[in-house]
Amino acid sequence: VTTVTVPPTTVAPTPSVTTTTNPATGPDVGALDRVFDLALAPDGRLWAATDAGVVAWDVEAESPTVYSAGDGLPDRHVYRIAVASNGTVWAAGDAWIAAFDGTSWIDLNGRPDLPYPIGALAAGLDGDLWVAAGADALIRLDGGTAETHLVPEPWTHAEPWSMSLAVDASGTVWASSLVSGVLSFDGEWRDFGIDDGLPTDSVGNVAVGPDGSVWFGGEADDGVPAGGIVRYRDGDWTAFTTADGLPVGGVTDVVQGNDGWLWIGTLDGLLRFDGHELTRISVAEEPALGSNRVERLFLDPGGQLWILSEAGHLARMADG
Repeated sequence: VTTVTVPPTTVAPTPSVTTTTNPATGPDVGALDRVFDLALAPDGRLWAATDAGVVAWDVEAESPTVYSAGDGLPDRHVYRIAVASNGTVWAAGDAWIAAFDGTSWIDLNGRPDLPYPIGALAAGLDGDLWVAAGADALIRLDGGTAETHLVPEPWTHAEPWSMSLAVDASGTVWASSLVSGVLSFDGEWRDFGIDDGLPTDSVGNVAVGPDGSVWFGGEADDGVPAGGIVRYRDGDWTAFTTADGLPVGGVTDVVQGNDGWLWIGTLDGLLRFDGHELTRISVAEEPALGSNRVERLFLDPGGQLWILSEAGHLARMADG
């Protein structure tokens, strides 16, 4: 493993945040009390999966559109969302997937017969959709067809085998696993664990950077109580842990911007890594977030960072 030494952590001022405004509720729309997932479309719209349906947010106009059961969604409780490069929007609940046709949502009605529950969605390079579902299924949806590929090591609990998928520029699917580290699929399965450079076999999330790097956030476990992050690029692994300046506490998410900066969500706030030093950014006092634990991170096409907190609140960092 190549270990990069990071200078001592510096402290940055607490950032200002811009929050979204909840759309009006109606008979088919519940209160937007919690955001579960986020996806950014090529046209700049932000799509959110919430407990009141799907929200399409025109960021520039600050104009939201809410889609719920009355618009074709099988259920207003939406937990996953993905947007393909051709603009197709996919939404999923625990055991259903629907596609947006530009006007309303089309329930796939059991095509395919999805294992329960759905853990993650990832848009492919040509408008297809990859789905992690049940104990052992990776499913590729392409129009009206579906291909199911069984995971080598099934997950034996009630949760799905993976909660995070990403597709790189070559079309390889990368998946996190809480039991077997990292899996990749390009027609053949590959399994990566501690012996390959991961600091832990318990990996919570995966993200593909614009430079082709694949980033993984490690959950805390008995062997690595602080978790960590790992970069895979051109066959090489680089691991970062508390020895490199990461705070004690598990890493919850990582994203990389076009400028090369890495944003790291943790159990206790937000970190920025510019390739040389870590900057710790506290979000504890931001009422818009409601929690210092960062659950998910997203970068929009303009490079602005969106933060989803443990409380299910979504905010956009105004600058810096």
